[in-house]
Amino acid sequence: MLAILIFLATLFGFLFYSFGLPPLVGFLLAGFIFNLTELKPPEGLNIVADLGVYLLLFCIGLKVKIKNLARKDVLIITTSNISLNVIIIVGLFILFSKASGVTNNLNYLEYLILGVALSFSSTVFAVKTFEDRGELTALYSILVVGILILQDLLAALILAVAEGSYPNMYGLLLFLFYPLRSTLYKLLNWIGHDELLVLFGFFLSLVIGVSLFEIFGIKGELGALFMGMLIANHKKADELGKSLFSIKEFFLVGFFLSIGINGTLSYSVLILGTLLLLTLPIRFLLYFFSFVFFRFRARTALFSSLSLATFSEFGLVVIGIAVSSGMLDSSWLVVMAIAISFSFLISAPLNKHSESIYEKYKDKLLLMQSKFLKKEDDVGNVKDAKILVIGMGRVGTGAYDEYRQTFDDQVLGVEQNTDKVLMHLEMDRNVVIGDANDIDFWSNLVGKDLDTIILAMPEHNSNLDAAIQIKNMGISVSVLAVARFDEEVHELESLGVKAFNIYSEAGVGLAKHGQSLI
Repeated sequence: MLAILIFLATLFGFLFYSFGLPPLVGFLLAGFIFNLTELKPPEGLNIVADLGVYLLLFCIGLKVKIKNLARKDVLIITTSNISLNVIIIVGLFILFSKASGVTNNLNYLEYLILGVALSFSSTVFAVKTFEDRGELTALYSILVVGILILQDLLAALILAVAEGSYPNMYGLLLFLFYPLRSTLYKLLNWIGHDELLVLFGFFLSLVIGVSLFEIFGIKGELGALFMGMLIANHKKADELGKSLFSIKEFFLVGFFLSIGINGTLSYSVLILGTLLLLTLPIRFLLYFFSFVFFRFRARTALFSSLSLATFSEFGLVVIGIAVSSGMLDSSWLVVMAIAISFSFLISAPLNKHSESIYEKYKDKLLLMQSKFLKKEDDVGNVKDAKILVIGMGRVGTGAYDEYRQTFDDQVLGVEQNTDKVLMHLEMDRNVVIGDANDIDFWSNLVGKDLDTIILAMPEHNSNLDAAIQIKNMGISVSVLAVARFDEEVHELESLGVKAFNIYSEAGVGLAKHGQSLI
């Protein structure tokens, strides 16, 4: 049975991936098909599914940066849009129940839980999209991730209140965790970078986070999220998240498979799940005008809104907990799975071609843009620079420092991460905010008297997209870029870029340094 289930998951996951769609939609479909075979599900699948949920919440907690959550614009956009979406979705349910009678057995608390679950956007979908585009540190990505984390926190809190899941008298002992954070930090510093780091992540999320919190009368899901947040500021938080990423993704496959296996498809469920898609255009418009209202660029508003125009896999978690508590019928898991799957099918191609969409409708979108934009959403003014270094990571910074010894103030660094820009400015480097994937950034370079552009971004797709933009804009300049593999070098060179394999070049540099010491 396990072999058949893995075969179906692999087959449909690969099929959806080959069409540029999230594999998890294929996993859901694989679960539905396995259910139709009437075979007995493998033992332990539910345990794997639960582990996926716990690790998902723990990893979300690791990404929490309080300053991004505490932004006034993020807080208002999140709370206002969730409230409006809940009202719209609950209203749709009530209207549909009067027309069909499908949902007329629900009370208002159950309507509220469904409305809250369906008002969230997918964290997995959005983050995966940002990773593929190499834009995790772009402004719109930071804003969206802040909104998504707030959504997840609100979901957990609302569900706890709805269930009446309050801490017992021993729950006050949890406040001791904060002063114990320094001890956890010391342990993280001590355990190194290998398998012990991964095991410690499991210990924090499952032993302390889940088990201990449940003993104190608090939902284990909240415990996993809390433990992630507790160590989010540690220097190893990102490394721990990356170490757990593949394991978490594997366990989440079990979660999505279990939804399909435990669900029964029917015409009423299929219709209801499809009907919910009608709320997605409304969601997109609400988010778009919210970002415009807070004086973000039309491009930032468009990209952010497209990223948020999905239903959330965390909504499945919320409904799954409500089902296990007896608050909702299990058929709602299937409705939610269908709504999520179709929302991904719609959103994936839109996000993939978001830059083309912006370019096509740019004139109309700019009419809705505020005349007084936020400074942090600047396109990037290159002034009179002769040499641009785009991507001020370790490679870009090294190139910048080397060029500056000869060309001084004619060298300009461009970085999309605001925190990095401030860090470089404090170190007396000439660096501005700019997004190399932004067509407006390249439009501003047309006619500039530039000599050289160095593409030193960590993601190959970002360097490749930038090279394509330079070629399409007809910017006559020498372009240098870094790559990690020979095929990446060939792709860049086909666009007229002089590309360097950083691994082979590092070896050459090491040999030359060694010869100089002889």
